Amino acid sequence: MENKITWAAFYELSEIYIAPLNLIWFLFASAIAYQDFHYLNIINILLCFLDVFLFDLAVNIADDYFDYLHGKDPNFLTVTNTIGRMRLSPPAVKKLMVIMYTVSAIPGLILVYRTNYIVLILGMIGYFFGIFYPAGPKPLNATKFCELIVSGMISVFIIEVGVYVAICGQYTFTWNTFLTTLLKCLPIFFLFFATQLANNTCDLREDLINGRKTFASYLGTKLSWN
Repeated sequence: MENKITWAAFYELSEIYIAPLNLIWFLFASAIAYQDFHYLNIINILLCFLDVFLFDLAVNIADDYFDYLHGKDPNFLTVTNTIGRMRLSPPAVKKLMVIMYTVSAIPGLILVYRTNYIVLILGMIGYFFGIFYPAGPKPLNATKFCELIVSGMISVFIIEVGVYVAICGQYTFTWNTFLTTLLKCLPIFFLFFATQLANNTCDLREDLINGRKTFASYLGTKLSWN
């Protein structure tokens, strides 16, 4: 018998307990904007944070859902994956995923209304990578670009967008601003990449059984740890 989506199930599927970590990226973006321009549009930053926070919940739900659909290992499907472990209804999880994606777009659209079309384009890029990271016949999280994409989008792209919306309408976001912000993000990027690589190295056996070939699978356990 399949169970309905309860708060406990939502808590596990969305990983809401780690989602507040997104606040770090916006604190960093805000600090850069204020340091370089002595200006900060707090409303824009809060709207962008809310969009990313809700979108992150949706992506985590989608990750569980598509991993369950693509999974091949019986132990993974019944013990590791939240849907199998909690005996949840896949159609109900899919419905929740769509709802969360839709809700997450609301603060984003308000932000676009307050700023300009460039924010819309940046948002579409972010949504593209976020949605197709776990979804599709060949999801990005099952490719050798997995670690690079997730590290780049979280530790560089989000911060660059954060700086952009923080100064939008008051100052111009130039190539110099982009490159300066990028240099400040690089230590975080390398740290995040190493963490993601270590995580995928730990999951290497499980990933290979389920048909996921991340960068860690190309390096092998020995090279990944070195």
